[in-house]
Amino acid sequence: METAEATEIDTSWTKVCGLAEISVGSGTCARLGGAQVAVFRISESEIRAVQNVCPHSGAPVLHQGMVGDQGGEAKVACPLHKRVYSLEDGRNMSGEGGKLRVFGVRIEDDAVWVGGR
Repeated sequence: METAEATEIDTSWTKVCGLAEISVGSGTCARLGGAQVAVFRISESEIRAVQNVCPHSGAPVLHQGMVGDQGGEAKVACPLHKRVYSLEDGRNMSGEGGKLRVFGVRIEDDAVWVGGR
């Protein structure tokens, strides 16, 4: 059964960490309001953010997923079931249903900011 994160999320911009705190190709977890957000560093200057909760299992684990590229599109594989999600629009690239909520991100003064979309 597919689940979705139902927690209310603060849509204002929130500073979540310093840019140097996330290595290229990895992720971290941040809290926006009452929800967890997975923040990934794709390249030296590219950050993506999606809900941290796996839509399939409901577990808050996506920040631990393997980051990669599929056809030029940034993706993350859930560490539990290996379902692959686009970090661009949140769609399930494995074709198995479920979608991630995507958040706006910006880098300002070497800090990562995340906001609602």
